[in-house]
Amino acid sequence: MSHFMYELSIILPSYNEAHRLASSLTAIKQAVQAATDSYEIIIVDDGSSDNTVSVARLLTQENIIFITYVANQGKGYAVRQGMQRARGKYHLFMDVDLATSLDALATFYQLMKNNEVDVLIGDRKSNPDNQKIRQPLARRLLGTGFTFLSQILLHCPLHDFTCGFKMFTQEASEIIFKRQRINRWSFDSEILFIAQKHHCVIKEIPVTWQHQPNSKVRLSADIPSSLKGLVQIRINDMRELYQ
Repeated sequence: MSHFMYELSIILPSYNEAHRLASSLTAIKQAVQAATDSYEIIIVDDGSSDNTVSVARLLTQENIIFITYVANQGKGYAVRQGMQRARGKYHLFMDVDLATSLDALATFYQLMKNNEVDVLIGDRKSNPDNQKIRQPLARRLLGTGFTFLSQILLHCPLHDFTCGFKMFTQEASEIIFKRQRINRWSFDSEILFIAQKHHCVIKEIPVTWQHQPNSKVRLSADIPSSLKGLVQIRINDMRELYQ
């Protein structure tokens, strides 16, 4: 008998998502129920200043968990809180804006069940035809630069570090997220660096994706922060914080 309470845990980091949280949750539930009836959804409010907390509390039920805290800490922090609370055999985090097509949910779940793989990550870049609405040119160029620097500085030969759709086995999740240190930009690169360091099998899966114009990414502030984060990962590694 499995010691897992659920087959799949879905973590939804949320910051000021009151306007779409309910509709997104409905769509996610429909998608996950097509794959398995053994699941939980963990909504993590990252110190929202709108009505996200009120909306999330109304949505809470037996297998829909709600975590909140007062101060905004960053998406990486929110993801870590959800991962450490998760009770599923597989752990998926995804964005509330549903930029990645929910078709990927069943695909990722079946691949996890049928393959010797520890981490599955969405890949938006290897097949540009899968992007229904592309990012503005400035963001594409900066994203390409960040990917290149992640590959070089972290020695990770991956195509897409920052897609907000990643699934982990419970064992990989435990290895990775108890070692994670970065709360904001570059946390995606950090968790993949930790996974590689601990010999997790990582596989990239092309996903259908569309740019969301109301993204909370702020290029002028977040790009310098992300580059600083990559340097911090190297420093953390030299300090043996990922052992």
